[in-house]
Amino acid sequence: MKNNSIIKSCLTITVAFSLVFTSCKKKEMEETEKSETMNVQADDSQLQSAAAEEAYSDADNSANASRAISGDPTTNQPINPTLFTWPCDASVDSSQINQGIIVLTFNGSACSGKVRTGQMKFTLANYATGSRWRDVGAQLDINFINFKVTRNNKSVVINGTHHLVNETGGLLSDLSPEKTTIVRTVNSTDMSITFDDNSTRNWSVSKRRTWEYNGGNTKLSVTGEASGTNHKGKAFTTKATAAVVCLKSCGWHRPISGTVTHTCEDRNSTVTLGVDANGTADPNNCPGYFKVVCVGKKDKQHEKIIAYK
Repeated sequence: MKNNSIIKSCLTITVAFSLVFTSCKKKEMEETEKSETMNVQADDSQLQSAAAEEAYSDADNSANASRAISGDPTTNQPINPTLFTWPCDASVDSSQINQGIIVLTFNGSACSGKVRTGQMKFTLANYATGSRWRDVGAQLDINFINFKVTRNNKSVVINGTHHLVNETGGLLSDLSPEKTTIVRTVNSTDMSITFDDNSTRNWSVSKRRTWEYNGGNTKLSVTGEASGTNHKGKAFTTKATAAVVCLKSCGWHRPISGTVTHTCEDRNSTVTLGVDANGTADPNNCPGYFKVVCVGKKDKQHEKIIAYK
């Protein structure tokens, strides 16, 4: 009888230990899965942000290149599309230029390390009543139409309208030792994002884009926030807690510095932009990576280094 009692006690302890071990293992797996969700969110955000930021710059430069829309006072010549400077992978339709409208169609020619297809339609608000892009407060509406960007075999498709506002006045071509800074803001509440797995999500963005002359190596600093769902269907908010900084010489899709905080489900993660393969900040050498640090339960940290797409 005594032996049976001992055996039963041992079995009870063994089962209890097994349940505890299984529970701990399950929690560990859940923790790992949530950390991976944060990595997915950071990667989604960086991919979309790189595609959109380059598109905003293309819109700004295209409005700058069109004399009718820019309102450049240095010339009274009629509009001559052959003199425009457009993105190297796009053709331009200026047939509606007298309504303040330009349409770029991207031809998938693998220009500047990326492949782009689809269209962007730019409309200068209040063009008929005299507004021009160089004016303080001028608004350029950017309509993305199946705008697909592929880089390093990973793609994102953007649809929806974004509003780019000239906060300070002036054109990007005005940047010089005399005019060192130009500021734009951009916002959208109806942006649709389609990822490689064909999942489509809605995002909202609100950003401030500050251009600096920087001795001729143009510098772009971006602050702001975004919200929506990632391609796993998880709701998120994202905020730049330190300006995301890009240099023309390094490529607009590869920030040299910046900090972005993501909140998704019950997790927070911090993304440090502009690091080397070891996760060390490297703003002076056109770094190719960003670091994601996710803080889980009991303040346990999960770190991952991801290459720019």
